[in-house]
Amino acid sequence: MNHDGQPPTGPGAVTADNKRVKWFGAIVLALAALGLVLYLVTDHGPHLLAALPYAGIIVVMTAHLFLHRGHSHGGHQSTDHRHGKT
Repeated sequence: MNHDGQPPTGPGAVTADNKRVKWFGAIVLALAALGLVLYLVTDHGPHLLAALPYAGIIVVMTAHLFLHRGHSHGGHQSTDHRHGKT
């Protein structure tokens, strides 16, 4: 509400209708994703099972790429005492 007792208006105003539309859109997207997953599992199950080893390799490589950024591996100078450096 504004100072004059009127609901907010304008392009950035959040109203109950805007919230309802956002929730409806999110539900529609979730149902569409669920339908796609069910379709893939029921009609293409053997193909998905055959792709699992490759997906696992990609997940492990991606995890190492992003999760090892804080470490200093390789030719970088390190102050880590576990590697015998002082």
